[in-house]
Amino acid sequence: MKVLLDTHALLWWVTDDPRLSDPARDAIVTADVAVSVVSLWEIEIKRGLGRIDVDPRALIREVSQTKGFRMLEIRATHVLTLGELPLLHKDPFDRMLIAQAIRDRLTLVSCDEAIHRYQVDVAW
Repeated sequence: MKVLLDTHALLWWVTDDPRLSDPARDAIVTADVAVSVVSLWEIEIKRGLGRIDVDPRALIREVSQTKGFRMLEIRATHVLTLGELPLLHKDPFDRMLIAQAIRDRLTLVSCDEAIHRYQVDVAW
């Protein structure tokens, strides 16, 4: 299985947060894991606003070198897929993650209930 981590799932995995469900943990351990540049963008914005204290450079090193996760860039095909999505979710970061998961046939690891409104595979 190939999975894409939602931003909260990424942060909860790295910090070993108990809010990450057991099925989500199992999916991360056994799958080919991608982390989107969208999540890094979201983290950097929240860090700049003082909402979280995460060093994005350290996070990138952690997920790519230590954990072996691959980085997923935003491609034009993702943007086109995003344009085809109905506006069922207001968060622009989550909408792009949904588009990436749909386009690249990835299972999205997320506890966000609004994501279930889309035709995307979700693990939680």
